[in-house]
Amino acid sequence: MVKKILVATDGSTRSEKAADTGILLAQSCGAELHVVSVVDTGKPRSAMDFDLDVTEEIKEDDQVIAKQVEADRIKPEQQFVSHITDKAAGEGLQTNGMVRLGNPAEEILGYARENSCDIIVMGTHGRGPIANAVMGSIATKVIRGGAAPVLVVPTAD
Repeated sequence: MVKKILVATDGSTRSEKAADTGILLAQSCGAELHVVSVVDTGKPRSAMDFDLDVTEEIKEDDQVIAKQVEADRIKPEQQFVSHITDKAAGEGLQTNGMVRLGNPAEEILGYARENSCDIIVMGTHGRGPIANAVMGSIATKVIRGGAAPVLVVPTAD
């Protein structure tokens, strides 16, 4: 029996298709809907993020800038998560939403385990096997992580 569904989103409008699928699934199962978005803190945001041989003053400025950039990346994610949880609550579903920082696949798997989610719903951009082999996709990593069964919704145009 499915009691908790986790929708993992990247905050893009394309990922709303996966969120809508998660809402429909939660309605049909009478399940609680959890929505999580992860701000990837592992990707360099600018040349300033690389540890170059620079003075301490520049490093301190870089840390201030990095924190501001991170905060600027969190706010849109929070708004999107709220949009999805509000939409689901409007359909009568019990919801929980959260934005996490870190490696997307690890954070999604961690959230699913911590909250005993029965299924994970997420989108994939369908970049193809070559891009997957070189980079690996978040969806593939979540599937391999084994925290729960994963429903992958194609979100490509």
